[in-house]
Amino acid sequence: MRGYADTKLSEIIDRAGIGRQSLYSGFGDKNALFLAALERYVASVLDPRIEILEQDQSPDGLDGVRQVVETWKQGISLPDRRGCLVANTSAELGRRGDRAVEAVISDGRQRVEDAFIRSFERAKAVGGVSPAADPIGLARVTMMTADGLSSVVKTTSNYTAYGTSALDQLLRFIESA
Repeated sequence: MRGYADTKLSEIIDRAGIGRQSLYSGFGDKNALFLAALERYVASVLDPRIEILEQDQSPDGLDGVRQVVETWKQGISLPDRRGCLVANTSAELGRRGDRAVEAVISDGRQRVEDAFIRSFERAKAVGGVSPAADPIGLARVTMMTADGLSSVVKTTSNYTAYGTSALDQLLRFIESA
């Protein structure tokens, strides 16, 4: 909850209920454990959202986008919500030289953005958004809104209402594009 840098290895070991040697045998070090957790998060959280976007065959091409936004709304209503691990990691660690972490973050984010772009391109082709709409721009606004949610849930006491309102407005913006 405090981030990578502020979390001690001893805290991880205590919380996981394992011995120090078990962690070293299984992962090598704190960084390798974090990288494995980040990869698992991408596979279990981002990949299913990409799949939702890819499988959308709705008449206006936007049901997948609506479903993903709905998952974000559900997520921010959870009492122990801490935001997106990819967005939080990007904000905390950014480009600090850990190429493996940077690669997982960059690849995950790019695959999600690409899925949104393809969704908006399909929506444009079937008339779900205006012929003048910019699929790349819509995808980036959507991604930036999601990243902003991670900050809001950690810094704002009324994050559920704040986030829900912002996500509702995002959908109205997309549907009117």
